[in-house]
Amino acid sequence: MLDFIVSIFSGKIGSWISSIWVSIRYIWNSIFNLSIPYSKKEALEYAYGIVSGQINEVWSFRNFVDGRVYILVKVKEVKEDYFEKLVLIKRVGDSFIREWETELIIYTSDFEVKDLLKNGVHFILFIENSFGSGAGTKTLFALDSKSLVTYQIIERHDWSDLTRAYSPEPELRPKNIDLKLSKRLEEFAKSKEMLRSKRVDFDNPDNAILNWHRLNGSITSGEVELYFYSGRPTYGSSPTEVVHSDDIEWIGYFKGPICGYLKKRNEHFVAYSPGWTYDWPKHLKLKGTRIQFTSGNHTLRFELKGGKGKLYNI
Repeated sequence: MLDFIVSIFSGKIGSWISSIWVSIRYIWNSIFNLSIPYSKKEALEYAYGIVSGQINEVWSFRNFVDGRVYILVKVKEVKEDYFEKLVLIKRVGDSFIREWETELIIYTSDFEVKDLLKNGVHFILFIENSFGSGAGTKTLFALDSKSLVTYQIIERHDWSDLTRAYSPEPELRPKNIDLKLSKRLEEFAKSKEMLRSKRVDFDNPDNAILNWHRLNGSITSGEVELYFYSGRPTYGSSPTEVVHSDDIEWIGYFKGPICGYLKKRNEHFVAYSPGWTYDWPKHLKLKGTRIQFTSGNHTLRFELKGGKGKLYNI
């Protein structure tokens, strides 16, 4: 009845009264938890009336904008299936019907059902991760339960190019997302460690590789500009080979650089970094005062000369 009265006056007074009424209803529903129509047990029992297989999670919700009641089901419908499904069922009268479904990849997380715009329409949110050792994607999915339109924020990650500062490249789908919704999706994505840029401080050893390429490009011979950091190297991947001379510990990293650790000074430096991670240094061996290694199709030797280095491509 109140909705009917508000709809009459909103046409005469202006759209602002409708906005205020939606806000009041959102607060009212939140305080009294009216947007969750069923307990977990009830939702599970209703879901099993429509969906077969092993149900692993259920969420029930009511969109106060139209009074529709839904149950979201995460299920493995066939025991032998590798992937789970998300199935959205909608109450119609005293029954339920399948409204929408999608297959999930194995690394899916952060499931939430949320009234993002606080307007009585819930969104189904989850994140899919698809990564290899050098690249991958992280995708936020947001399904509008009323219109069944899916929105995505896709982050493409690529760690294979060591010459570039690493920051993921985001993409919004569709591109013409409403500004208010776009901001809400961005806020949710940031809360899940997405859409994070990187600030590069070359005094920080975490950026030692990027600093090496800044100073030297992608050289394989000639004079090498070096930058010395306190302590042992902090590169993220595991060492694959370690060779000791009297003063220097030479460390080659998986998909990374070769570093020298000056034992007496407790300092380290990047001696060489490949432009492409798959050319990481291998077959380290001492050749007099020089360290020899292979990188891709190159056989290289590095020599420390005071505060600089020298690369020899043999």
